[in-house]
Amino acid sequence: MLVQTLHRLFFAIKPAMHAIPAIEATRRLYCPGRPVRSEHLHVTMEIFNDHIGLPEMLVDRLIAVGNDIDMPGFLLSMGRVVGTTRSVALRPNGRSTGLALLQRAIRERVTDAGLEPRDGWTFNPHMTLGYRD
Repeated sequence: MLVQTLHRLFFAIKPAMHAIPAIEATRRLYCPGRPVRSEHLHVTMEIFNDHIGLPEMLVDRLIAVGNDIDMPGFLLSMGRVVGTTRSVALRPNGRSTGLALLQRAIRERVTDAGLEPRDGWTFNPHMTLGYRD
């Protein structure tokens, strides 16, 4: 049986290193299922359709888009833990202007580059901690 690897390309922000221990403690407390590994924690900012094989030209275009974004840093407080029947995630305490501006900048540059995000995907800021069994 031939297994084909799917490649999922996306823009994301990762938590600051100093925040990882608190995130891990929250994950242990609220997510007894399958945890997301600490090095994989992120907030997806924009995502693209899956590809069989790595689309090098798309990778190059996305790197160019990312390199074109220059924004000041911002604080993002992820103080709410939410759960569904499928997963447990952290969500922002409220609206983050910095996060909204960054996502808008990414979307505008993606559109200007003639690229299309994943069909039906909308920005819904969260950091998945793990999945329920």
